[in-house]
Order: sequence, then structure tokens, then C-alpha cells
Amino acid sequence: MEDVNQTKAIRDKLTRLFRFLQEMHQLRNPVTKQVQNHFWHLWFHDLPDHPVIQLGNPANHDGHEPFILKVGKPDLTPCPEPPQEIQSWLQNGWQNPEKTVQVFESKTRMDEDGSEVKENFQDDESRVALFEEWLKQRNAWVEKERPARAAMRIYEKLYGVYAHIERENETVELVLGEGILKWKEIFHPILLLRVELQFHPEVPEFILVETDRPAELYTALLRSVGGVEQSAISRCLRDLEQGLYHPLGDVETEEFLKRVVSQLSPHGEFVKKENGTRNAEFLQLFRDPVLFLRKRTHGYAGAIDRILQDLQQREDLPGAVTRVAGIHPKQDETQPSSSLLRDLDINGEDERILLSKEANAEQLKMALLLERYGSVLVQGPPGTGKTHTIANLIGHLLAQGKKVLVTSHTAKALTVLREKVAKPLQNLCVSVLDSDNKEQLEQSIDTINERLSVLDIPHEERAIQKLEEERKRLLQQLREKREQLKLARMDEYRSVVVAGKEWHPSEAAEFVRQYQEEHGWIPGPVEAGAPLPLSGEELAELYQTNRVLSPDEEKELDLSLPRPDELVHPNDFRVLVEELEALSQTDLAYRSDLWEPTGERSIEELRRFNGELRQAIAVLEEENHWKFAVITAGQSGEEQRTIWQDLIALIESTYEKMLATQKELLEYGPRLSADIDLRKAKSILSDILDYINSGKKLSSFSLFFKREWKQFLRVAKVNGTVPEQKEHFEALRSYVELIELRERLRNRWERQVTSLGGPSFAEFGDEPEKKARHLIEEIRKWLDWYPDTWLTLENRLKKLGFQWEKYFAEQPSVVHEFGDLLRLRNAVSKSLPTIIEAEIHRLMYEQKTREYQNHLQTIQSYLQEDNPSDLLLQLIEIIKKKACDEYEAVYFRYIDLIRKSEIFRKRKALLAKLAAAAPGWAKKIELRDGVHGGHVLPGDPEQAWLFRQFVEELDRRHSRSMDRLQEEIHQYGNRLRQVTTDLIEKKAWVELAKRTSYEQRQALAGWKQLMRKLGKGTGKRAPQILAEARKKMLDCQSAVPVWIMPMSRVVENFDPQNNRFDVVIVDEASQSDVMALAVLYFGKQVVVVGDDQQVSPDAVGQELDQVQKLIDTWLTDIPNHQLYDGKTSIYDLAKTSFEGFVQLREHFRCVSPIIQFSNYLSYNGEIKPLRDASSVRTRPFTVEVRVEGTEYNKVNEKEAVMVASLLVAAIEQPEYQDATFGVISLIGDQQAIRIESLLRKYLPPVEYNKRKIRCGNPSQFQGDERDVIFLSMVHGPSGNGPLRRLADPGEQMKKRFNVAASRARNQLWLVHSLDPNIDLKDGDLRKRLILHVRNPYALEEKMERLEKHAESPFEQSVLKRLLQAGYRVKPQYQVGAYRIDMVVEGGGKRLAVECDGDRWHTLDNLDEDMARQAVLERLGWTFVRIRGSAFYRDPEQTMRTVYDKLEKMGIPPEGMLEEKTGIESGEQDTELVNRIKRRAAELRREWEESDRSEGTIKVAEEEQMEEQLSLKI
Repeated sequence: MEDVNQTKAIRDKLTRLFRFLQEMHQLRNPVTKQVQNHFWHLWFHDLPDHPVIQLGNPANHDGHEPFILKVGKPDLTPCPEPPQEIQSWLQNGWQNPEKTVQVFESKTRMDEDGSEVKENFQDDESRVALFEEWLKQRNAWVEKERPARAAMRIYEKLYGVYAHIERENETVELVLGEGILKWKEIFHPILLLRVELQFHPEVPEFILVETDRPAELYTALLRSVGGVEQSAISRCLRDLEQGLYHPLGDVETEEFLKRVVSQLSPHGEFVKKENGTRNAEFLQLFRDPVLFLRKRTHGYAGAIDRILQDLQQREDLPGAVTRVAGIHPKQDETQPSSSLLRDLDINGEDERILLSKEANAEQLKMALLLERYGSVLVQGPPGTGKTHTIANLIGHLLAQGKKVLVTSHTAKALTVLREKVAKPLQNLCVSVLDSDNKEQLEQSIDTINERLSVLDIPHEERAIQKLEEERKRLLQQLREKREQLKLARMDEYRSVVVAGKEWHPSEAAEFVRQYQEEHGWIPGPVEAGAPLPLSGEELAELYQTNRVLSPDEEKELDLSLPRPDELVHPNDFRVLVEELEALSQTDLAYRSDLWEPTGERSIEELRRFNGELRQAIAVLEEENHWKFAVITAGQSGEEQRTIWQDLIALIESTYEKMLATQKELLEYGPRLSADIDLRKAKSILSDILDYINSGKKLSSFSLFFKREWKQFLRVAKVNGTVPEQKEHFEALRSYVELIELRERLRNRWERQVTSLGGPSFAEFGDEPEKKARHLIEEIRKWLDWYPDTWLTLENRLKKLGFQWEKYFAEQPSVVHEFGDLLRLRNAVSKSLPTIIEAEIHRLMYEQKTREYQNHLQTIQSYLQEDNPSDLLLQLIEIIKKKACDEYEAVYFRYIDLIRKSEIFRKRKALLAKLAAAAPGWAKKIELRDGVHGGHVLPGDPEQAWLFRQFVEELDRRHSRSMDRLQEEIHQYGNRLRQVTTDLIEKKAWVELAKRTSYEQRQALAGWKQLMRKLGKGTGKRAPQILAEARKKMLDCQSAVPVWIMPMSRVVENFDPQNNRFDVVIVDEASQSDVMALAVLYFGKQVVVVGDDQQVSPDAVGQELDQVQKLIDTWLTDIPNHQLYDGKTSIYDLAKTSFEGFVQLREHFRCVSPIIQFSNYLSYNGEIKPLRDASSVRTRPFTVEVRVEGTEYNKVNEKEAVMVASLLVAAIEQPEYQDATFGVISLIGDQQAIRIESLLRKYLPPVEYNKRKIRCGNPSQFQGDERDVIFLSMVHGPSGNGPLRRLADPGEQMKKRFNVAASRARNQLWLVHSLDPNIDLKDGDLRKRLILHVRNPYALEEKMERLEKHAESPFEQSVLKRLLQAGYRVKPQYQVGAYRIDMVVEGGGKRLAVECDGDRWHTLDNLDEDMARQAVLERLGWTFVRIRGSAFYRDPEQTMRTVYDKLEKMGIPPEGMLEEKTGIESGEQDTELVNRIKRRAAELRREWEESDRSEGTIKVAEEEQMEEQLSLKI
């Protein structure tokens, strides 16, 4: 009962929490009622008519690649230059096509005597004529240029919008709207479609395309219309869902909008065009498509609604959100003990946790804390491998069969996460970061479908068990190797162990010294610590074999010898020799010169080819004149073939005509007199038919004026009578056309066939085309004989290696019309078969020779070059001589030798057993060397063995290779990670198979089929297929175990009833405010990864009093409810409630000089930079560039131009090949936008994209990185002394500086306009950054110098923290006869810092110490004392007391100002930096000159800048 009440209480709190979030969201995001109130908008009716602007119609799926709008970059041309005579008369603005040319009516000039003379423009007729002529040219230019300029303005607007979306992709989205609702203050489209703006830099061109989201109704706007009922909106939504209407659709969309307006209001009307008045009394709807950029928040409203519904239905509580909010139930006592978190392996190796990639103790701790508490807070300072850590954790969670959602406020932090996941696991993860993730989703679903369909769970579980066992072995081996490495350093303290018995190293050394002569007969090396490998009896037997086997016999038997069955039996050898002799008697050389040595031929193939050759040449045996002519034509080429192909075509067309007219001829029996002119008859028939078709009839009257017609009717008959009807004349015309074709065929046949001795056309009868058609196949066969039959055989013959050209050239010419064919026939039928037969004999001889050689080579293969067998050498010589009798004798002697091998194997086995532990000893016996050549043991083997063990162990301890151990550890580690990856993969698939239902598998297969049917989405049924696919996706989503997507995508795509996760991982959580609780609702457990030292929510523009009212209304009993004010990140919220905490300290991104600024600014120097900078070519790592710039409206133009020129210059240098670049404005967005506009102007779009250039503020770069970063400080000097310190409520500015200074991997440039010693006060973040960039090593050098004066590690730790905080510190400060541990100075004041509990502040000298302090206090000193026990227990809190004291005393963190800090700005310039600066200066001069020469073309670029700055950011 208590549990039930507790669950109800938590459910009530969660309900109130999400009610609060619902109202908070509505407060933040009121309904936008005016389209112009969005960040940006573009009406389609404002698009100019120009070729670079194309409107598509994706609503009509016509099979083409769909698009909504294409906008290319137009070519702008300057105004024609006016003649010199009139240039001075033109008023400013003549270069602008939008302006009218104005001239000065008159001018005053000085004449020769210095008097003023007034001159009118009209006075000089030639000047007027020149002006009028030039004006015509300009007018022609204006007519073309105005549309181009208008198109350029659209192009530049889209460029600005595209750049804004790139910077703020997670907070804005582009929408196409249609159906403008006009009522009172409302003027906004209601049918909305989210679209994507693509940029193709190689063109360059912008393309507006659809996303995977369907069109939607702006229901929030509709609900704000007075009198509109929710039921009406619901009906409209159902109508839209069924019809899938597109905003750019035609009639169907219009009819839908008409239904919508009638549903919304009985007085509503659909109008064709806006009437001009904005505040309509009655609701109006009209069509006018508009593109606009809006805030991306619309998914949260629906998500929170669904969560509130789900909360009332679900029985289990959403664990992730209850843990973050601090309202979760009591901890389960059965969870793992905290003792499991102790002594974690620093290499991240643990039996319980499966990490497939390089790991550390923090990652182990993270996984164990998640298991224990269900929630973990991970602080990940910049570059500390958060993505790598999450990827590792995903593998572990997959192995447990858990469903995981990885999310973040922005997509940047998630961009490479899927790639970081172990390769075999990637298809279990779907990363949805942009609008086009279909390919990756299909790949994952394909893989899941395929694997699940064939997965054998029992088999996989057996494999899992084997992998687990192997992994345990590897972990054990790794630990053993590491232990060996440790032991290598402890050798002087370890006992010598032999056969389980221990001796002290000194005892072993004494034994060796004493018994060198008596027991030193066993040679080394031996296996360390092993017992004697052979018993005394076995050793005696081994030494006895020295006498049983002679060295020569052992030598032969020790060699690799062929088995008896590998040798040819003497009888078979005799047969082989005889066959070779018989073949050698034939003429093997007959015409061998005609065969290539490398031809691909076999005996069977040559025999088969000979038969095919005789069959093919048979067609030439009978000398048929016209057949030879056809064959010759086929041989001669396409021109001659065409003659015969034309004849075939004529036969076929005549035959087809006969078939086509057969019905008419049979029905009407048309006849003409034999002597009639067919062409004239055909013409008359056409005229008559035209006459009849015009609606007229033939009559005596009409024939009176058509004498030719009348004469024709006398000789034309249809069914024996005069033709009268249209059908009669059509039959006559068909009859005439058939006769004409037959006549053509007859003439052609007689000329082409009969004249060559072929059949006469007359033989073919009344329907000659029928019989002629039977000869077509014969003609075609002859035509194709040469290219298809003969050339195929000729090519095969060549492929067989026969030199046909050479052979054919030898054949005598035949003087005949068809001499070539006859020559070919003679060449093939006479001597070629004999030549091929001779080649067959040669091949047979080669085959038998190979058998002979193979036998020889088999024996030779057993010969060892450095130690050949004498017996095998003898056998080889006999084979070479082909001496059959000698071969038989040696063969049987060899068999006798093999029979003696058993004794040798016994000896060899004992030697091998001995060699396993004592290879040197075994070798000596094998060689019968010295005392080891006898047949008795040389001495006591037990004592001799102990002696040798001692000698080698003592030697080994002095020469143990730690390098080798390290390499082995590395190899085992690699294998461990591979096995772990395989284990995770198999466990993940098995768990997925067990969890996936039949319905989910059906949905997976169905979705895939729909996607295949959809293709590119260009078919007419594409919208319906896409809608059905979305329904299937609900089930498919739940089958995919890992989803990676930003929060905006989560709330849009997932439903809490259908999509629940075991673990939700939030990356970059410091950027997300309490609205992120809507995403955490989807999970049971939660990992919050972030950094409270990086940029966090600032709640700009939020009505704080309204928020407070909401908090007081809904959250009074929620722990820490005042933190739900919109300014607190989800990371900070989790920090108040999570028990599990992990801090990542290993930094991998930046080279050390770059990250140290952030390290000391925000992390007390606790970050450990691990990046190896040896391969970085871009040096120095930090570069300071100062300009004489000023700030105006948060834009410093000189800094902007300097940054742009330096970046473009750097790109040109080979050291920056393939480097990526970023630009961060430390103050506001306007400076970044200005720099971006310059870079887009002066860099080709392809290069801009290739270098992944991004310009933005620190917040927009959080979670991102580049090889090179340029920082622009923006602020300029005031001219009235130092600037005020930056206001920093909530340390937001400090966080921005931290993020900005930690984005560069290889090099950080700082461009500023300030003198840090004149324009900035001590403790100013800007000053600190400038000084760090000027010399990034100064602080560390100072600390190293000062730490030498500190008397203990305690004092060194305190000193380091004060220095990192930016204070000026002097250790061991001397005051007369007294010394102070350290003194902090600043602002003309001093504070004494004493460290209690250290070496000089002990209990024994406490009285003396107190007296010293009293004296100094009388002299005006102020002390602060730090207890050692307090400091080591909680250094942060202890130092906070010191910082508070310093702040109270007015001592600012002035840094190391009293000393020169190493590298001044001029000293840091390397040859590379100077090269870049020189080139940048050249670029700036070129740009300035270009701007002057381009004149008003620059107007469009300035408008682009204004457009970007005017975006409601």
C-alpha cells in the first residue's frame, strides 16, 4: 500500500511538472499570427523572371526529380562605360540600373585668362549625340541587368538564410506555407510543409526540396481564431491526413482549403486574391505561397501533450525524468554494492563491463554507476572524449539487450557518434541528424531484417559462451603480462623458483660459483623454473641411441624424404621411357614455327577444333556465284552488307504490304489496265480521296471538270465495276502501292541476284515476295558466314596460339572474282589439318615429358639445398640417364632405408621432449658434440639441471626485456577489444531477436518494400506510399535498438506510448534547459553528459515574473523548484539529484598550448592534455594579431577583414592542406555574420564547403571542432582609458571564452584591437586570453619557477590553484625575520596565506607560529589559513574561502604582470605566420581595389550583409 501511495505521489508530481513545462513552452512560444514576424520570409510572387530562377511543382509526381525552387547565381555586368567627353557631366548613380541617368545642365569653368565661363550641356551637339548614343546602350543594359540584379538579391537572401540555418540548425527550420488566413490581426499561412534548402557549390545553385515530413495544419493558429471549435480542426486534420494535400498542389489543394475555411467559420470565404485590407472582419483564405524561417519549437508542444496523456495510462514511472527531477523512489537495496566501484582498472578492463574501444577507469565507473543508481552525471570538459565514451557505453548497453536513445540540444555533438561506435554495431544504430537519413535507416532495417531472419539463437549463444571464455582468458593473460612487467622491476627481491622450490637469489649465485666444474655440463638455454624434462631412464635411453644409429643414417632419416608411394614404380618408369622414345620418332617440328609458345590449347581442344574447321569450310566447297557474292559482301564491311540488307528490307516491306492490303484486295478486287501510269494513278487517287474526305461527292457534274479523273474511272475497276465509294478508292490506292513495291523488288532482284546467276524473279509467280522471303535466311547466313562463323574460328585458332596471318600469307593467290574466298578455302582444307595433327603430337610429347619431369621434380623437391640426401641425388642421376635397371636397384635400397626410421623417430621424440625445456642440450646430443656424443650420461642430471636453471635465471634477471612485455601487452589488448566487439555484437543480436515481436518483423519487411516501391519519390502514388511507410515506421522504430538524434527530432518522431528506451543519454546537457525533461521521459535510466563550465541556457527575452508565477503554481513541492527558471541547464539540475558522478579528464582534441587556457580558466588545471603535437605542421599553436579597429553595432570591420584575409591566405599555404576552419566571434553574432559574408565573397563555394568553414558565436560551436580557429574579440579601445570589465552574470562570459578557446585542434588565432596593458584591466577575461595567446607557456613556466620555492606538496598544490585562478603569488615571502608561506598581491593590497598541518606548522611549533602571526598583524598584514585536512578533503570548497577573502579585500586576479612573460607578439611569428600575414595584406589590397572598380555591383553584396544582420536571431 505504501508503494502504491508513493507511486501515486510521484505520478502527481510528474503531471504537475509537465503541466509547468506545457505552460512554460506556451509562454516562450506564443502563436505567430503574422508571417512577417518570423525570422525571414519570401513571397513566391516576388520572385523575378530570370533563367536562374526555376519553380518546380513537387506536388505533381511526374517521374522527375522533385524540387520546389531552384535559384542559381546570375552573372552581373557593369554598366557600359560612358565616353570621356560626357563622364564629368553625369551625376552620381549612372552605374545603378535602378536609377535614371541625370546630367548637369551647366558647368562653370575657367578660360585661359582665368575668367569663369558658364557652359551648358546642350551647347555642344556632338556631346548631346554621344550622350544619346551611350544612353541607348545603357538602356539595353538596364533591360537585361535589372532582372539579373533582382535574381542576385534572391540568391543572396537565400545565401544568408542558408548560413543562418547552418549556424542555428537546431533552433530554426524552413517552412513553405500556403493558404493565407486573414482575420483581424492574423495574416499567416495554415497549410505548412517543412522544407530543406540545399546548396550545390559547384554550380553554384540553391535547391529547395521537401523533407520526409508531410504537410501539416497550423493548428495552434486555428485555435486562436475566435469561435473555431476543436472538432472542426480535427475534421480538417483528418481531411489532410487522408488527402495528403501539398501546398503547391493544384485543384485538389484548393478544394481542401475551401473545405477548411467552411469548416472554420460559417462566414468564412475562400477568395482568389487578397483584397488589400489586412484586418478582415470575416475570416478569409486565399492562395499565395510563401517561404519563411521560423523557430524550431513546434515539436515540444505535441510531445508534452502526449506525455501528459501517457502519464495517466502507464503503470511504470519514467525513471530517467524522475531521477533528474529528484523525485524518484527509494534506492533498491539489492543493487550492486559501492565496493564494486573501488580499484577500477585504469585501462578500462573489467569482466563485468564490455567496452569495445580504448577505455579508462572513468568509463568503467560510468557503466557501474548507471547499473547501481540508474543515473550518472558525467562532466566532460572540452575534448575529453565524450563522444568516444558514449560510443563505448552504447556497446556495453547493446550487449545487455537495452534500447538506447542518444540525444543532444544540437546535432553537432552527435555528428560522428555513429562512426565512433564499433563497426560491427553500427547497423544497430540509426543516426537522424538531418532531413535525409533514409539511406542509413534502410541500411539498418535491411541488416536487422536479414540477420533476424537467419539468426540461430542456440548457435549464437554457444558462440557467446566461447567468446566469454576467451575474453576471460585474455583478461587473465593481460594481467599476467602486466604482473610480469611489474616483476621485472622487482627481480632483486623475488626468489628463484625451480620445479616449485624456492631459493634466494644469493643462494643460487653461491651454488653456481661453487659447482661450475662438476655440474656445468648441461648447455643452455632451458625453460625457466621447469623441472627436468626427461627422467633418468629416458635420458639413458637417449644417449644409447648415439650407438644404435650412425650419423649418416640419422642424417638421411632426418631429412625430408618422399614416401615410397610418391616414387614411380620401376615398371611404370620403364613404360614412360618407351612412350617418350616412340613420340620422339615423329616429325615433332613440322610447321611448329606457326604456333605461339603461349597459346591456350589442349590436345582435346585441338582435335575438336579440327572437326569444326572442316564443317565450317564446307560452305565454300560448292562454287555458287551469287552465294559467293553475298559472302564477299559480308566480308567487305558495312557498306557492302547494306546492299543486301536493303534487298532483305525491300522483300520484307513488300511482304508486309501484301499482308496489310490482302483483306482490301480480297474484298474489292481492285484492277487497273496494264498500260496505266502507276505514279499518275496514285496521284489521281490521292486527289479523289482528298475530295471525298472534304465532304464532297463524286457526280457527273464534278467529273465534268476533272477529265483526268473521268479517264481514270474508265480503266479502274472494283469488283468488276466502276469505283464509287471512298473504300473503293482506298483499295485501289493500296493496290497501286503494292504493284509499285513489287515492281521495285523485281527490278532490284534482277539487277542484284539474277545478274549474278541467282534465280530469276519471274520464277516467283504472282506473289513473288512470298518466295523471295524464303531466301532471306539463306542470304543472312551467307552474309554472316565470314564475320560470325569464320572470324570466330579464326580468333579461336589465334587464341590456340596459331599464327594465322603468317600461314595465310604463305598461301598462293587465286586469280578469280572470288579469289580471296577460294584462297581461304584452299588454305583451310589442304594442309591446315596436318599442321594441327602435328601440334597434337608435340603436345602429347610435352605431356609425357612433364610426367617424366614431375617425377624428377618430386624427388628434387625433397632436396635441401644446404643438406641434400645422398641417396636422392643418386636416384636423380639415374632418372636423368633413363637407366631403368639401375633405377630398380636404387629404388629398393631406398625402401630398406625407410624401414629403419622407427628407431630414429624414437630418438627424435626424446630429443623434442628435451628440446621443449632445454633446446641447447638436445642440440648437443643430436650433433654428438663432445661429452654428448657418448652412449652414457656425463653426470648427475638433477644437479646439473638445477645449476643451469640458476645460471639462466640470474642472467635473465639482468637482461629481461620490458619492451617485449609492453609489445605483448599491446597485442593482447588489441585482441581483447576485438573479442569484446565480437561478443557485444553477438549478444546484441541475440537480445534483439528475443525482444523483436512478429508484428515488428512484419513492419520491418513492409517498410522496406514500401521504400523500394517509393524509389526516388517521384511517382504519382508517392505521397500515399510515404504515408503508409510512416505508419509502418512506428513499429520499425521500436525494433531499432539505438537511436541518435537531437532533441528537436526526438520530440517530433517519438511517441511515449510506442517508443520507450532503457537508457537515455544526453550529450552537451549544459546547453539544454528544463524542456529537455520531455526527452528524458522516454527512458528508464539516464546518463547526463555535459559541462557546467561551458555555455548554458540564458533565457534571453524570457518574462521572469511570469515564469516565477508558473513555478509557484505547479512546482512548490518539487525539489529545487527554483532551478526551473529557464536559466538552469539539465546538467545543473541533474547535479542536484544524481548520486553517480564521473569526471573525464583526459583531453584528446587540442594541442596542449591551446587547451591550457581553458584548463586553468575553468578546470583548475585538472585536465590532462594527451594530444601528441609532433605531427602538427601549423606552428606556432597560438597566434596573436592586433589591428587598429573599432567596434560599431557589435561589428569591428577591420578585425573582420583581417580575419577573412588571414583565413583565405592560410588556405593557400601547403601546411593547411585539407585543414578545416572556424571563425568565432567572442561578442554577439553580427561580427561572425560579417566575416562569413566576406569569406563567401572571396572564397569559391566549393572551397568554402571543403574546408567546413563555419562562422558563429561560442554557443553555436559547442560540441564542434575545427583544425584551425580564428577568434575575433570585436571590442575596440574606448580612447578614454581601460574598458570596463565584461559583465558576467552566472559566469556566462567565462563559459563562452572557455568554449571559444577550446575548439581548435591544431592552431588558434586571436585577432583583436586592444592593447592589454592599456585598454584592459587586470582580471579581464579578454586580457587573460590575449596574454595566453601571446605566450601560452607563461603560466606553466611561472608555476614551475615558483613551485621550487614551495616547501611541501601541500604548499605547491595551493600555489598552483592560486596561479590558475589568475592571481599574482609570491611563495616564501620574507618579512624581516619572518617568512610567510605565500603572499597574494593585487590592487595595491596583499593577503598572507598560511598552510596549517604541514611541515613548518606542526603542534610543536604552534605557539611560535601564533606569535609570528600576531606580530605581522600588528604591522598591517591580513592572514588566511588553510587546514591541510580540509584542503585534501575538499580542495574546491577550501579555496573558495580564500577567493572570497581576496574578493572582499579588493585584490583582483592580476596574473604575472610584474615579469616579462616569454614570447611577445612579435616573437611568436614564424616563417609560416609571416608568409600568411604578407599574403593576407596582398589580399586586402586586392579586395579594396576590386571594390573600387566594381562600383555599384557591390550594392547587392551590401544588401546580403544587411539581409543577414536583419534576421531576427
